Amino acid sequence: MPLIITHGWPGSVIEMLDVIGPLTDPTAYGGGADEGFDLVVPSLPGFGFSGQPTELGWNPGRVRAPGRN
Repeated sequence: MPLIITHGWPGSVIEMLDVIGPLTDPTAYGGGADEGFDLVVPSLPGFGFSGQPTELGWNPGRVRAPGRN
């Protein structure tokens, strides 16, 4: 099952390193094989491995998930 996890602003995907193993390989952490996920771990623009934005307007409101306050 796919699962998207993302970091806060400002931050980086480094914040997610501790959960990647247990979520993708649950048997190595005492879980069942059917409890694993295919992870998508995007890096927000300008942070971590993402390039610097090339246009103005990249702010927390623009990168926040749709429908979130």
